[in-house]
Parts: sequence; structure tokens; C-alpha cells
Amino acid sequence: MPTPNQSQISMVLAELGWNEAHAIPVANEENQKLIIRLEELQNSIFQRNNQLDIEHSKVEQLKHHMKNVQQEIDYTNSLCNLRDKEINEELHQIKLTEREYQRLIQENKKIAKIHYDITEKKSFLETLFYQKRKELENSSNIIDSDKNSLENLMKTIGESDEDMKIIEKYIKQDNTKIKELDLEVEKLTQIRNELNSKLDTIYTNTLVNQIALDNLSKDVKHAYKQRDELIKQWENVINQMRQRDVELDYFTQRLNQLKSEVCEQKQLNKEKLNFLRSQEETNSDVKRHLNEIITNITQSKQELIDTEMKRQDFHSELEALKRTVDKAVSDLEAARALSSQLKKEKETKLQNLEKVKETVENSLTRLAYVTECKLTAEQYADEADKQLLSQELNHELFCKQMNKLRDEKFKINQKYEELVHSEKLLKQTISGGETTKRNLIEKIEMLDSQLLKQQEVLYRQDFTVQSLERRIGKMSGEQSVEQRELMENKINELTKELNERVNTVNLLTNQLGNLGREVHRVKREHESLLQKNATFTNQLNTNELEMDIMLKKKRNLQ
Repeated sequence: MPTPNQSQISMVLAELGWNEAHAIPVANEENQKLIIRLEELQNSIFQRNNQLDIEHSKVEQLKHHMKNVQQEIDYTNSLCNLRDKEINEELHQIKLTEREYQRLIQENKKIAKIHYDITEKKSFLETLFYQKRKELENSSNIIDSDKNSLENLMKTIGESDEDMKIIEKYIKQDNTKIKELDLEVEKLTQIRNELNSKLDTIYTNTLVNQIALDNLSKDVKHAYKQRDELIKQWENVINQMRQRDVELDYFTQRLNQLKSEVCEQKQLNKEKLNFLRSQEETNSDVKRHLNEIITNITQSKQELIDTEMKRQDFHSELEALKRTVDKAVSDLEAARALSSQLKKEKETKLQNLEKVKETVENSLTRLAYVTECKLTAEQYADEADKQLLSQELNHELFCKQMNKLRDEKFKINQKYEELVHSEKLLKQTISGGETTKRNLIEKIEMLDSQLLKQQEVLYRQDFTVQSLERRIGKMSGEQSVEQRELMENKINELTKELNERVNTVNLLTNQLGNLGREVHRVKREHESLLQKNATFTNQLNTNELEMDIMLKKKRNLQ
């Protein structure tokens, strides 16, 4: 089997168009070491890529699990919303029944008021009927007594004329009384008509009340229908609760099955724990690598601080050297000024020397003239020697001064060149320090980015470990204290709601029973009022018949 390195080499040779007849160049030891190092790096990169693929697959699994959890949460939220809607509908039905109950109470109050008014009117009419009947009985008694008196008078008519006159008087009196009685009868008929009109109004009122009672009976029937609908709704709710009980039983069975599955999956959990331990070992290796990176970062930071200190020292030295350079430049300028002054002095001195030479020549000419005139040859020689010695001494002094000035100029130029060279060296060192500083800053940034990446990897691995621990806890049936408290609170709230709804159901059933009793009582009162109305109409008919009989008798008497 050819190695990947050999395959790469063969590919490179094919690209280069290498002739297989020629020998393949063999790498030296350094190149072989580099090739081995490259293979190791490629293997490590391959392993890291495999680890990255594994981590990506884990992340995808976790995302899928989170999606499933989110779907379960949405499903539970939808169930809770449905439950809230059912509760709100039941509360709305309860409020409607309460409103209907209040309305029926108001209708019952109205009916009771109407019944009270009817009883008052009935009692008033009975009192009137009793009074008028008494008046009629009195009038009939008076008429009977008058009839008897008339018969007695008719018996006594034939006895005497005086009695006839007396009878006529009595007849006139009787006629007046009959007229008065006729007037009273007319008044009674008017009263009877008024009473008939009142009875008609009462009858119309009773018809209106009967229509209202019919409407009330319709409302009662509607209330009964609503009660039946409520009963059906409650039966549906009870059936739903029974279905939920069945579902709970199914879920308990499912939970038992899951527990058995959890017991079966404990082996898988052990394997996962072993995998977690291996992951922890890898994490510890990564942490060691991170610690090494952190130490490298701290070392590089310390080196950066040291280089910064060195840079500051270099900067201070450079400033000192700049000061020395400035001082040397100022000294050089002063030396140049001094040299220019010395040159000027030299020129002046040369001019003076030329003048002196001229004076000497003049003096020599004069001396020659004098010596020629006065002195001897020996004296002339001695004076000439003395003048030559003095001139030589002056020339030596001038030469020494010129040499000193040249040496000083050379030394100053040499110092200036040394200072310029040192300035260039300092600039080079400063630029090198700045480049090293930049390289160190880039290295620190790179190490910081690597540290952040490693921290992200560690955070992801910790998150995966925590999620796996949670999943293992869920599979093993363990629950946190917060989840237990939440479940207990939910159970308590649901039990409270169930008790409240049972109480409301009992209240509604009691209210429906009371409403049924009230409706039955109203029906009885309505029937009794109808019976009383029938008896009252019968009495009025009998009274009318009696009145007609009395009027007929009166007419017959007339």
C-alpha cells in the first residue's frame, strides 16, 4: 500500500513531467525530518477535522433534540390554551345562567306585583259588589214594603172616599218614590256599566298578564333548554375528564414502559459515561494545552513589557545621544566659528608678517646702508644672525599654532562623524524595536484569538457534557427540585380548579332546582289566578242576570 506521502510525491513528479528512467532525488536528513513533521501535522489536522466532524454531529443532534423539546413545549402550551378557553367558556356559561337567574327573579317580582295589584283590585271590586248588593236588597225590601202598603191601600179604597184621597196622596208619594227609585236604578245601571268597563279593562289586563305568563313560560322553556344544554356540556366535560383519566392511565402504563426502557438503557448510559470520561480526558489535555498557551501568552506579555522597557531605555538613550549630538553640533559650529576666526587672525597675522617682512626688508636695506656707512662686517654678520634667529622663532611659533588648529579641526570632524554614525545605529535599533514590538503585538493577538477559540471549544464541550448529564438524568427518571415543585404546584392548581368546578356544578344544579321550583310555583299561581278570574267572571254574570231580573220586575211593577 503506498503511503499518502508517496502518492503526493508521485503526483508532484507527474506534474513536473519527471522521467522515470532518471533517479528520484532523495531528500537529506533535514528535509526528511520536515517531511515527517509535515506528516505528523497532517495526521493531527486530520484527527482535528474528525473531532470537528464529531462535534458538529453532536451539535446537530442537540439542535434536533432542542427542536423536539420546543415542539413538546408548543404542544403543552396549545393544550394549556385549550384548557383556558374551555374554562373561559364555562365561566361565560355560568355568567349567562346567573344573568338568566337574575332576570327570572325580576320577572317573578313583576308577576308577584301584578298578582298583588289584581288581588287589590279584586278585593276592591268585591267590596263594591257587596255594597251595591246591599243597596239593591234594601231597595227590593223597600219595593216589597211599598207593594204591601199599596195592596193594603187598595183594600181600603172601597171603604171611604177620604181614604181614597189619602190613597191618592200616598200614590203621588209612591210615584215620587218610584221616580226616585228609577233614578237610583239608572245610577246603578251607570255604575254597572262602569263596573263592566272596569271588568273589561281587568279582563284585558288579565289577557296581557296571560300573554306575559305565556312569554314567561316560553322563557322558562328556553331556560330549561339552556339547562339541558348545560347538562349536556357538563356531561361532555365529565366524558372528557373520563377520557383524560383513561389517557392518564395510558400515560402511567407508558411511564412504566419508559422506566423499563430506562433500565434497559442504563447500559447505554454507562457507555456514554465512558465516552464522557474520555471526553473529559481530552478536555483535560485541551486544558493543559490552554494552560501552556496562557503561559506562553504571559511570557510573551512579559517579553513585550521588557521590550517596552528596553524601548523606553533606548528612547531615553537616543534622546541623550541626540542631546550630545546637538551639543557636538553646537561645539562643531563653535569650532567652525573659532576656525574661521583663527583663519581671519591667520590672514591678519600673515598680513602683519608681510608688513613685518617689508619692515625687515626696509630695516635691512637701512641697516645695510648704515653698515655700509658706519659698521664693520663682523657687526653686520652678528646683527643679521640675530634677525634670522628671531624670524625663525616667529615662523616656528606660527607653524605650531597652525598644527594645533588643524589637529583640533580633525578631532572635531572625527567626533561629528562618530556622532552621525551612532545616530544612524540608534535609528536602526529603534526601527528594529518597533518591528519586534509589532511582531509581538500580532503574536499576542493571534494567541488571544487562539485562546478564545479554545475557550469556545471548552464551553461547547461543557455544554454538551451538561446536556448529556441532563438527558441521562431524564432517562433515569431523575427530576430536579424545581421541576418537582413546578409539578406539585401544577397538581395543586389543577385540584383546586377541579374542586371549584365541582362546587360551581353543585351550585348550578341547586340553582336549576330552585328555578324549577319557582317556575312550578308560578304556574300554580297562574292557574289559581285563572280559576279566580273564572269564578269572578261567573259572579259578574250572575250579578248581571240578577240585575236584569230586577229591572224586569221593576218594569212589570210599573
